[in-house]
Amino acid sequence: MKIRNWVILALVLVIGVGAFYLSFPKDVYNTHQEEETVANGPQVIGYVGCSNTWQTVEGYHAAGGDKFWEVNKNYGGGTLTIWSETIDGGGRYWTAFNQLLARHPNTDAIWWELCIRHEEAEVTYSVAKKLLEAIHARAPEATIYVSSLPEYPDAVCGITQTVGIERGDELVVELLEQNPELVAGPVLGPMTADETTSDNCHINLEARVTLGQELIDFFGN
Repeated sequence: MKIRNWVILALVLVIGVGAFYLSFPKDVYNTHQEEETVANGPQVIGYVGCSNTWQTVEGYHAAGGDKFWEVNKNYGGGTLTIWSETIDGGGRYWTAFNQLLARHPNTDAIWWELCIRHEEAEVTYSVAKKLLEAIHARAPEATIYVSSLPEYPDAVCGITQTVGIERGDELVVELLEQNPELVAGPVLGPMTADETTSDNCHINLEARVTLGQELIDFFGN
């Protein structure tokens, strides 16, 4: 009888505890899970790229995000080739990157957007790899997310033309295949004619916020 009483008491305790937890609304658990997801994601995000990159980051801040570094317009014209060629000599791109990184030493992620001019469309994987190694050397603890520029479906950008966008897409795939530490970044756009400036390349003010929201959707705000 004593054993039976202990079994009954144990069952009562189990049922009582279960009922206690079930009495909590489901959104309590969901909120906790969302907080964990945000906490486990990147908290301070740097970036490497060109004009379209800083314009997208500008839109990110305008849409309410605060994880990314502040906008630096010295990134203008920052193609994959130029970033790679100026690693040792510095220049305005690496100067800007180094200053931003020094300002945010707790940077734990870098968004790398591949910008490729049409005349540089033959750029090789080794050039991209050289730039990747340079980013790793400066921010060894940061997770690197790699993306290509959005496509231009109805009014092709004269700076990149179709070949520059396609080469960027190819290199993203190759970089991800050859470097398992890399993470696929956000796929933005596409950039229709009504979302660009008169050159059909750069992002107009309204579209910057749209793309910025896409960054928030991917990285959080």
